[in-house]
Amino acid sequence: MKLVESKEMKINLLPDQEDYLCTKETIKEIFARDEENICIAFDIYMEDKLVGFAMFCEQKKGIFFLWNYAIDAQYQHRGIGTKALQEVLAYMLSHYHVKVFTTTYSWGNEHAKKLYEKVGFYEVNVVEEDGCKEVNMIYAVDAEAAEALKNSWLMDD
Repeated sequence: MKLVESKEMKINLLPDQEDYLCTKETIKEIFARDEENICIAFDIYMEDKLVGFAMFCEQKKGIFFLWNYAIDAQYQHRGIGTKALQEVLAYMLSHYHVKVFTTTYSWGNEHAKKLYEKVGFYEVNVVEEDGCKEVNMIYAVDAEAAEALKNSWLMDD
């Protein structure tokens, strides 16, 4: 797989997945306003085919939130999602000073839960606000930093 830095999502989603990610327009707007360069995104290629998209934002020094991650609709259910996410995380680890990855998924989205758990994320807590129920997850590279973040989230409940 090959990763190419990007500032927009060019892949297509299945209709039922569109509620789980930012729209293509929103992602463009985020990058247009990102004066501090805290967000980074990648187009994910398998051979010469665009198969996926991943977007991270640095929440605090060394703590990166996986904000958007998806595989193009025509390449789903082929095992590409797990392999691609493993490679994206490995790339981030080798090129950025990552201590902790975080992400969320919408309560009930079992596909996302299984994918994230398969690559090493674990659930920390469930947050419900404005009619939206989300599960916070952590992938701990630095156990001490992960524990501090986890404790801060739990105190927010």
